[in-house]
Amino acid sequence: MKQPLQSEAFNFDRILLYSLYAALISFALMFASTLLIGNIHPLWNAILVIGFPYSLFVSKIKTSGDNMIFEENHIVLNGNRIDFQDIDSYHLFDSLKLYFVLRIRLKAGRQHIHYLPVEIKQDVEKYFDKAEVRSDKRSFDFIARYFILLYVLPFFTFLGLAYSLGTRLYYFLQY
Repeated sequence: MKQPLQSEAFNFDRILLYSLYAALISFALMFASTLLIGNIHPLWNAILVIGFPYSLFVSKIKTSGDNMIFEENHIVLNGNRIDFQDIDSYHLFDSLKLYFVLRIRLKAGRQHIHYLPVEIKQDVEKYFDKAEVRSDKRSFDFIARYFILLYVLPFFTFLGLAYSLGTRLYYFLQY
């Protein structure tokens, strides 16, 4: 019997949730630091506002990986079995340099989106081809593929808003 393909997978929904938490923490820190602008050096402010939430975000993501095992007739995702009969379609696409995205859409309408190491991409593609599961592209794939880029613009806009509100409140309280 052939050894099943096993990998650590990172859930897109969890990454989205943690990134929103990091954005809210950054917003609160930016707002608080602009109120204390006279007491904090700008370099420490940048480390506090961007570095701390980002490091928290990365450490949370690294510790929250799912275990994905590709077996003969099914996929085991964190102990939950997904049979091939239940899979409607899948799609693989590159997202980051070290990870690719696997989207599995079930016949029940639910979908699983995970980031997997790029080293196993060809094996996963062969696995689905052998199982004769069809591949299709959906409009949501754009968001999963370019999430990092789509996240940065609103994130920095959010920080700019916090900075603006904080400085206005700072000067309002000063005078």
